[in-house]
Amino acid sequence: MASDFAHKMTASIPFPSEREATIAYNTLAVDKEPTDSSKRTLILDKSTVTMVLEAQQMKVLRVAAGSFFDMLGLTIDTIQGFDPETNKFE
Repeated sequence: MASDFAHKMTASIPFPSEREATIAYNTLAVDKEPTDSSKRTLILDKSTVTMVLEAQQMKVLRVAAGSFFDMLGLTIDTIQGFDPETNKFE
C-alpha cells in the first residue's frame, strides 16, 4: 500500500547507551502528531532512536520536525540533569 504522504524525513539519533536511548524513546513516543496531515514513527534499536516523519506538505514536515527536535533537546537535557547513571553526551 502506497503512503498518502508526499514528503518523508528520517533521522537516526545515537545515544551513549541503550539505557539513555530507551529513556528518550519512551519519552518521545508518548506524544503523537496533533493532526492527520503528518505521521511520526519512532524505532528503538539498541542505543539509537530513529524517527521517520511523513507529511502531506513540506511546511507541515518542517514544523513537525522542528517540534520533534525541540522535544528531543529537552529530553536530552533532562536525562543529563536528573539521571545519576547517565553518561555525558558529547
